[in-house]
Amino acid sequence: MAVRPVPLNSVYAPTNTDLIFILTQKLQNKPIPFDQVLHLDLYSNHPSTLLHNIQPAIKQTQEHVIYTPRYRVKGSSTQITRRVLGGKVGIWKQVSDFGYICEILGENAIGREMRFVFYEGDVDDVGVVRKTDWCMTEFITLNEDEGGFAICKVGEDAARAANGADMGREDELDRMFSKGRKWG
Repeated sequence: MAVRPVPLNSVYAPTNTDLIFILTQKLQNKPIPFDQVLHLDLYSNHPSTLLHNIQPAIKQTQEHVIYTPRYRVKGSSTQITRRVLGGKVGIWKQVSDFGYICEILGENAIGREMRFVFYEGDVDDVGVVRKTDWCMTEFITLNEDEGGFAICKVGEDAARAANGADMGREDELDRMFSKGRKWG
């Protein structure tokens, strides 16, 4: 099956199960149904720089769908680093526990999802880090052999961007920074 654009007059609105299916297809070097998935390294620069002038794939939520590598912390076989450019630009901070994604007609887990918020600034200089409106939901397969890549939905939180609301987690995250906690 060749990669093709979404048909005219249709809306690209993948479910979480769809995203795990697309990721699995991609990891197995099989074609994916539509060309709505960007291939970007989310850890190579600030999200506003990476996604400047790129139309979001999911129009209703203004989210981009991105296939990205995941990097392991040096010396660790399991821990993933979320630092952008080594922490000099910022970090994707996890704000939810992972959830399992199950097949539609079954109880078998096929993947996991986690949510993140982007903090910009030098991660090693705690006083300079600032929460942004950029949010990410990362989807991964349960197969550890395929752990080097993820598919993500990334976008700016329109409600927070419009009125500066904090979604209830900012105080807790700010306390973490004020205690000088180092993030991986």
